[in-house]
Amino acid sequence: LQRDGQSTDYFSGIDVGSKQLVVTVSVKDRNFDPQTDAVEGLPVTAVNDEQGEKAVTWQKGPVSEDGNATWTCTVAYDEGDGHALSVKAVDWAGNAMDNVYGQHSTDASNPAHSLDASKFALDLTAPQVMRAGLGKASTNQYASGGNPGDDGYWFYGEQSVMSIEVADNIALEAVWLGNDGGSYYVANPESFQPGDKRATVQVALADGREFDRAIILHTRDMAKNERTWSISPTGAVRNVTGSDEANESLDKTNRYPQSVIQDTVSPRLAFSGVEGGAYYNTTQAVTLAINELNFRYLKSFDAAQQIVTVNKKEGNSGLAETSWSGPVAAIEAVNDGMDGLYSYTEAFESDGHYSLSAQVIDPALHVGTASQAEFTIDKTAPTVEVSFDNNDVRNGKYYNAARTATITVTEHNFDASLMTIDTNGSASGWSDNGDVHTATVDFSTDGTYNLSVSGSDLAGNAMQAYTADEFVVDLTAPTVSFGGVDDKAAYNGDVMPLIFFSDEANFDASGTSYVVAGTKNGEVARAATEKNEGQSKEIDFADFDHDADVDDIYTIAATATDLAGTTSEAQSITFSVNRFGSNYRVVDSRAYQSNNGYLQQPRDV
Repeated sequence: LQRDGQSTDYFSGIDVGSKQLVVTVSVKDRNFDPQTDAVEGLPVTAVNDEQGEKAVTWQKGPVSEDGNATWTCTVAYDEGDGHALSVKAVDWAGNAMDNVYGQHSTDASNPAHSLDASKFALDLTAPQVMRAGLGKASTNQYASGGNPGDDGYWFYGEQSVMSIEVADNIALEAVWLGNDGGSYYVANPESFQPGDKRATVQVALADGREFDRAIILHTRDMAKNERTWSISPTGAVRNVTGSDEANESLDKTNRYPQSVIQDTVSPRLAFSGVEGGAYYNTTQAVTLAINELNFRYLKSFDAAQQIVTVNKKEGNSGLAETSWSGPVAAIEAVNDGMDGLYSYTEAFESDGHYSLSAQVIDPALHVGTASQAEFTIDKTAPTVEVSFDNNDVRNGKYYNAARTATITVTEHNFDASLMTIDTNGSASGWSDNGDVHTATVDFSTDGTYNLSVSGSDLAGNAMQAYTADEFVVDLTAPTVSFGGVDDKAAYNGDVMPLIFFSDEANFDASGTSYVVAGTKNGEVARAATEKNEGQSKEIDFADFDHDADVDDIYTIAATATDLAGTTSEAQSITFSVNRFGSNYRVVDSRAYQSNNGYLQQPRDV
């Protein structure tokens, strides 16, 4: 009989075929007969908590040479605790063995065969795993073969605990893990006291780790019955031998094909490379960074999931909109994805307004999102056209009427504050019609004008500047006046008329003309000298010849046209030269001539 020295004795069997413990009691004496009434009570008392005292049957053995007979009996105990055994023998002469329990054998070399009356337990069965499992359904599953029932992965989206319940029919002494699980789980196997019949081991899974190995659990009861259990990630339990205890890595084909993965953290996403609201005139690359420990499973089982969506509005007033997406398969691992880092980069080359959004649904069905506010790629510079409503130019740059310049800038990303109209004319503000932006500049008063237009768009593309040639607007006609003689005057002495041509600006000496004509002599040429001084010209006639045939009534008519083509009103002066007698002129001679000198009505002369 074995015992372990505890306060209560435990006897082990570890699932032996027999379900009982049989104790043989031997009493040797020459004058002892348990069958007679001389025995004080039963010499052997066997007690079981459940079965009470047991009666025994004695058998007398052979008598030895010294006359002593050996009497034996057997007591059978079922598996359980609360057992006890006491032996008391009195021979016919009243001799009693020492009333000290446990001194039932004179074989000092084998003290293990001694007993006392304290209770003991018979434990023939090792501890059992009663239940193992995560206690909740998985959030999502992937089958490695794509079919239900195939080897695969079980994902849990919140903290998950594997509960393992261990029980012994008598009393547990110890429960411990055969390996620490590394970073795959954290166990708490000490949640019981030795002597308890039940213990619960809780194994909390760690995020982001593929729990694809068994939990090796050692159990031992107070009778020293030991057993080692292997619990799969999905709760399958089996008994293993010592050679299986390491269990560093499972053969998924032959052992536990399912892997349990806990993921309580949503994917973390972030865009970089551009700023929302910014304008760029060069190609820009936008990168999406993804931090998701279990992204590799998406690449294996959900490669078609759309991750990145790009929206584009064309870079013109029509704003035609298109969009496209990038799937999981387009996402690249960073450092082989060991830290759950992945990225996606897209270059934006063509003009347009772009915005991006991203969403990752991880295998545990957590959702992570990110967005990139709209930014603009604009590599096209603004264009400018300038037109004038008056192109009637004289002498290269002179205009005799007001001019209006219309400035037309074609640009999608237009900002009036980035445009410069440099002019001494009168500029309006900008009016917009889609991508066409218009301003006008009026040149409505006399002056020398300039006009230049420059600027850039919001992306910094510089417009090819426009500069108009200098031009002059001259709305003021030249003036013509006379001197030396008076209008309607008669002269019999010196006759030296003067003609004065002048202009405020832009005088053209070559644009002056005059005619001297007499009533009887017709158009005549008279000697004269010219004086040009800046914006004026003077014609000085020499004294008309003192000849009788020079006497006449003269009219001098003069006009002037400046560089802009503005012509003065026709001016004239009439005077008479009558050194040799009076000269007359019929004011309206044509009326008489047309009727052969006859009139129907009298007229004043």
